[in-house]
Formats: sequence, C-alpha cells, structure tokens
Amino acid sequence: PRPASDSPSRESFRESFERGVALFNRGEYDGAAAALSRALTHSPGSAVALNLLGICRFQQKNFPAARALFERAAAADASYAQAHNNLGGVFFVQGEYDRAEAALRKALEINPGLVSALYSLGNLYLSRDRFDEGLAVLAKAVTLAPDYLETHQALITQTPQEGFRSTEAHVLYARLFAEAGDLTRTLSYLERAERSGFKDWERIAVDVAFDKVRDAPAFQDFLRARLKF
Repeated sequence: PRPASDSPSRESFRESFERGVALFNRGEYDGAAAALSRALTHSPGSAVALNLLGICRFQQKNFPAARALFERAAAADASYAQAHNNLGGVFFVQGEYDRAEAALRKALEINPGLVSALYSLGNLYLSRDRFDEGLAVLAKAVTLAPDYLETHQALITQTPQEGFRSTEAHVLYARLFAEAGDLTRTLSYLERAERSGFKDWERIAVDVAFDKVRDAPAFQDFLRARLKF
C-alpha cells in the first residue's frame, strides 16, 4: 500500500479533473492542461478528460496535439459525439476539409441535435462554396438554437480559408433569421453584409426567404434607403 505521507500530495482522478474543469472555465488553459494531464495518469481512457485536454491544446493553437487527443477520445468512446465534433474542428483549421466533413457527420450520426456540430458543418459547407447545403444545415441549427450563431459565426466570418466569402455568409445568416421571423437579427446581418461590401439589394428585395419580415416597416425602410430606382 502507498505510504500515508504520500496521500496529501497525490490528487485522485476526480480531484485533478475537477481542478482542470475549474481552470478551463476561467480560461486558464495552461493550468487546466496540467491538471487534466494529471487526471489522465489515473484514468488514461477517460474520453471526457481527453476531449477537454484536446480543447485546451486547441486553444493553445497546438493543433497536432489537439487532434491526437480528440482521436484518442473518440477511440475510447466511439459514441462520444463531442469528440468527433471537435476532431472535425481541428481538421477544418488544418485545411483537411473532407476529413472535417466526415468527422462532423459522424458526430451528427451519433447525436443529430448537436447544435455545435450543425453550425460547424453548415459553416464548413459555406467556406467551400456549397451554399445550398450550408443553408439547409444552418436552417436546422437556427431552429434548434438561434442564439448560438452569435458566438459561432467567427468560424466562417473571421477565418480566412480558401473559398471563404464573409459577405455571402452574412447574407445567408440574414436569410436564416428572416425565415425564422427574427427581424432584428435579419437587419443586423444585412448591415454586416453591407459593411463587407454587399450591394445587390435588388436581390434581397425579391428573395422569398425574406417574406416573413418583408412587410415590417423597419425592413422596408432599410431596403428603400439602399435600392436605386
């Protein structure tokens, strides 16, 4: 048995893991990674700990390490949708788009309602100029969690990738919120599109996606100020 003098200096898996979670939630990724690494010495096959450590490495921009950890998490628990989702995120930033799509689709096969995976997959399609597919996936995501877009949009609007079109992304988001009847967000994303250089307001005027907000005075005023007769 371990000497009693050792026990105060040794953390259990639970103690190390909880410490890691607390540090992670404060954005202290170095400390969180150290604590989670200690936790994994007690339970090397913990998919949850592997996944969270992978997120720490991702935040540190150590993408190869993050990828390895997400792969280990997915191997430890093949039904852990979040590990596949995060693996898709790593593949995306590394430019491995086919593998990113496969990982995200696997996550959604396991959990069709995983909102973060839906947004990631939809934005992946947008970044590859697959706009119809992206719109369909994002429409489902907006229905499930409309507020999530506000924090997730950086994937497409701030990450310079081949095929990237931030202007079109803003227009697509405006269309999604218009179809949901959310006038405030519709106008917000049209304004963002305008700041990105969008000028084709005639297209917006006839787009049936905006039918639910078309009669709103604010929407009519917005278009009237930009249309040239």
